Amino acid sequence: MEAMQARGAGAVGNEDESTSAAPAVCPTNRLISGLAQAAIVVEGDVGSGALITARYAQAQKRAAFAVPGSVYGAASRGPHRLLSESAEAMAVLTRVAEAIGLAIPARPASAREALSPAGASPEAQLLVTLGEDLVHIDNVVARPGFAAAQVAAALAVLEARGLVQAAGRRFARCGPGRAGHS
Repeated sequence: MEAMQARGAGAVGNEDESTSAAPAVCPTNRLISGLAQAAIVVEGDVGSGALITARYAQAQKRAAFAVPGSVYGAASRGPHRLLSESAEAMAVLTRVAEAIGLAIPARPASAREALSPAGASPEAQLLVTLGEDLVHIDNVVARPGFAAAQVAAALAVLEARGLVQAAGRRFARCGPGRAGHS
């Protein structure tokens, strides 16, 4: 514990550090939901930890979203159950941003407009870096000048503005005729 604290890290828990970690005394789902502003369930069966976390979030008056999936897949049972009970379907990122009080700037008419005067913003730097071919987020973060948290935040904003598209953890700038471009 002291070594973690010396590096600037910390730990969160319900018990003191002498208590051994066991599921009965280590309610990580409740802690995670308490630290989050919203819960988004993408996959999980009915009894999964993802569903437990979402239910804790709702009990703590936080937003809960579910991403619908195939009606045949076991991994979609949890999100579907949550949707049938009370969660909101996650259809667009801007709705999640709105639920947690995050302002998403208006979408510029083009990527060129997004790169104009404020050209030094993290979003503008990423637009210059990304091409129309999908690039894994780890490869972007590995480039000089990009911190992981900054890249993740900038990509979320750019995706919400329709300037980049995501395929899992890979991203590309939107171009004519591509999803998200108008």
